[in-house]
Amino acid sequence: MLSSQVLSPQERHRLLVGYNDTAAPYPADRCVHELFEEQVRRAPEAVAVASDEGVLTYAALNEQANRLAHHLTSLGVRLGDIVAVHVERGHDLLIGLFAALKAGCAYTLLDPDFPQERLAAVLQDTSPPVIITHRATAGRLAASSLQEVCLDSVDLTAHPTEDPGVAVHPDAVACVMFTSGSTGRPKGVASPHRALVSTFTGQTYLSFDSEQIVLQCSPVSWDAFALEVFGPLFHGGTTVVQSGQRPEPAEFERLVRDYGVTTLQLSAGLFNLVLDEYPDSLTHVREVMTAGEAASVTHVERARKGFPRMRILNGYGPVENLGFSTTYDIAPGSSIGSSVPIGVPLANTRVYVLDEGLGLVPSGVVGELYIAGSGLARGYVGRPGLTAERFVADPFGGAGERMYRTGDLVRWNSGGELEFVGRADHQVKVRGFRVEPGEVEAVVGREESVRQAVVVVREDRRGEKRLVAYVVPADTDAGVDVGALRRRVGEVLPEYMVPSFFVALDTLPLTVNGKLDRAALPVPDVSSLVVGSAARTPREEILCGLFAEVLGLERVGVEDNFFDLGGHSMLAMRLISRIRAALDQELNIRDLYRNPTPARLLGAGRNGGAGSDFDVLLPLRPGTGQTALFCVHPASGLAWSYLSLAQELPAGTPVYGLQTPGLTTDTAPPTDFEALLSQLVGEIRRVQPTGPYRLLGWSLGGNIAQALAAQLQSEGDEVDLLALVDSYPGAEWPCPDYATPAQWDEFGILATLVAAPLDATQGAADFAGHLERLRSDVLAGLPFDDDTFQRMLTAGVNTSRLAASWTPQMFSERILYFAATERRTELSPLPDSWHPYADALDVRPLPCAHEEVMNPEPRARIVQALTAAMDELP
Repeated sequence: MLSSQVLSPQERHRLLVGYNDTAAPYPADRCVHELFEEQVRRAPEAVAVASDEGVLTYAALNEQANRLAHHLTSLGVRLGDIVAVHVERGHDLLIGLFAALKAGCAYTLLDPDFPQERLAAVLQDTSPPVIITHRATAGRLAASSLQEVCLDSVDLTAHPTEDPGVAVHPDAVACVMFTSGSTGRPKGVASPHRALVSTFTGQTYLSFDSEQIVLQCSPVSWDAFALEVFGPLFHGGTTVVQSGQRPEPAEFERLVRDYGVTTLQLSAGLFNLVLDEYPDSLTHVREVMTAGEAASVTHVERARKGFPRMRILNGYGPVENLGFSTTYDIAPGSSIGSSVPIGVPLANTRVYVLDEGLGLVPSGVVGELYIAGSGLARGYVGRPGLTAERFVADPFGGAGERMYRTGDLVRWNSGGELEFVGRADHQVKVRGFRVEPGEVEAVVGREESVRQAVVVVREDRRGEKRLVAYVVPADTDAGVDVGALRRRVGEVLPEYMVPSFFVALDTLPLTVNGKLDRAALPVPDVSSLVVGSAARTPREEILCGLFAEVLGLERVGVEDNFFDLGGHSMLAMRLISRIRAALDQELNIRDLYRNPTPARLLGAGRNGGAGSDFDVLLPLRPGTGQTALFCVHPASGLAWSYLSLAQELPAGTPVYGLQTPGLTTDTAPPTDFEALLSQLVGEIRRVQPTGPYRLLGWSLGGNIAQALAAQLQSEGDEVDLLALVDSYPGAEWPCPDYATPAQWDEFGILATLVAAPLDATQGAADFAGHLERLRSDVLAGLPFDDDTFQRMLTAGVNTSRLAASWTPQMFSERILYFAATERRTELSPLPDSWHPYADALDVRPLPCAHEEVMNPEPRARIVQALTAAMDELP
């Protein structure tokens, strides 16, 4: 690298002083809890914490924290101890945190979702005299030397509500936060009160004031947690606490809306997800900071255009300088190149770009980033050697000042902003979390079935960084059970550190020098992991399709595990949001973790929102923003046969099936055709309250669709598309048996399955025999028990008879008509029979038989004609 000797005095001054002119006043003599207590005295009745548990005013939070602090002191905690807080996210988390600080201790937060072995390592390094917990988590981490305080059972009313008044020095440790370590064990970063106070006071990178409302949704194991709590509470604002340990997309949207959140801090991945899936949640947000990993230029530009009044910042900062170190204000109209800069240092923070000899490098030249200033941590708990290695003397500062060696490669751009280039080592960022592959390798490599292991990060899909473990089996004949290996690693490491894929190799590839050839490590063959059977119902088909779409696979079977196929928490959030939209199913992230296959997840819905494949309204491809197409069931009463058609229509076209009432136990078959129309119109309006409406019907469904179109017109609504597929007025439905089971595909059979049973010429024996053949030959593998099958027959027969008695009414628009042309006789009805009931017919021939119209080739003709017709509509 170039050394500082090539720098002119002017450039040296700019790099050292000009870019680091950040000195600003802040309350350096105050501690974290003291700043909070000042806000209590200023506005005791202001809301400090809000959540679905209710609200806590500053006074109420302070009083409860004081009582607990006195209780901790009575248990023997002493000045300088570290208190562990092990509770689900909520009010008690903040009460426990402030109580520890008020008692003169530091706090360390234990994520209840982390494996026990991981948490045990934290306890070993911190030796807390007390664990603050709940009954639900009590005992999980208990040891003979540890006391547990269960906040939901201990009586604190005997303790005073006044501040304990413990004298704490600002340089005392306030927080110990653990991050991945290259030696195979996590390392605890000890941050003093002064660091937190400096980072969240005297700053202008966010609107820190009493009007600020911040959503606390970051995991407690991520340093952004501190910003979401101390940022607002140091200034009289409000922190809105989301329940659970993982961000929930729908919960996120609701909390932002209901609590009027003004400020969001999101990992880059979550920021992208919100823009992709929940953009409306940002409508009234004043400012968003994205951080944790490289920001997506595409998403930043989309956010700037979609929300021109919203302030967007890109933040950077290692946990060793708790919170943030630099920020880049992405102002409207500013120019962004191929990457988003990480910006300029915060107040009271200095940054240097240095070469290997700790010399300054010129602007535009890549060097390693070092950070100095008042936000710096004291070091790593119990790791003096590692502390000395990473926290080194600051050659540009005063006596005794230190700087932190980040390991990040950066450069100054022409505008005086830092641009992130990469890492000087193998450390990676995965979904905002720092991961040392060496720690993961150590855990994988100690398994008995593994002789060698190497863990790398791959980005085989743009924007998707995933950990991959390559393992060489200890016994080549026995091999490695990668599924079992993944589960065992997940019992030791947090979810974000568990490799997405485990690849077994005979040997690790080496270069000619005998070193690992990382470039020769193969791309994981994820498709080989798809072993589940094909979907059997529309909802299974939709769900398997969503799994495949999110995972980037061609197909997923109903028994395939989302996480075994490379799924992780961020992809899980994307999947859940799409399932909720597609199937109107109430799910959260935990449902997916507990039910990771399509088959199991279908049964995990709550509040009656899970729906059924037999509901009257069947979402085939739900959506908003465009006019929906409603497809009316054929003679079977089911709309399953339209599933492929729905998926092949242009992207964004919402498609819903209308099925005959009576297929489920909680719906009764209608008693007349008018009642049937009324119920179906109600279902249509539930999705789309006003027109224009678009309808399609095949076979018997065409008769019902025409009647619905006429009914909607009579009620003053516009119907701008009515498509009938081989349907005839006055025909006897169902038609005679015109296909053998061998000719019916898995879903197509359902269009005609009641045809033969309704043939009045059949005797009882023939009728029973046909039913038995239908059950054993055609419906094998489909989820129909005898009761469901009988309801299908009864409901289908009822609807067919009601339709046969109905005289069509006039539809005063054109009908787009698809006519099957094969296997017809002189007695077969003709499309012209619709002329008395429509203004015009646009007939499109389909070279197939009636029962084949939803086969791939004729279906493609239907899709092409429908697409062209819809493109012509406003």
